[in-house]
Amino acid sequence: MTMGADDFEDFIIGFFLEIAIGLAMKMYLDPEIAKLSLKFPLLVKRDQLWIYKRRGLHFMTQNVMSEIQDIKDDIAAMHIEV
Repeated sequence: MTMGADDFEDFIIGFFLEIAIGLAMKMYLDPEIAKLSLKFPLLVKRDQLWIYKRRGLHFMTQNVMSEIQDIKDDIAAMHIEV
């Protein structure tokens, strides 16, 4: 039989299992990855802000805070298509 199945029943079970896994990934995993990829620049800037504050570079924090606000505005303006 095809795809290494011993018989037709194994082939059908494997086929429908693969379809179910593919649908679950498309419905649940892909939107979550898209949301995370939108928020990644925000997480990087927050870490950068923390480092600047920790090192005492307070004159740099205002610039980073404005960049964080710009990223938040961009995230709010975007809509994720599912």
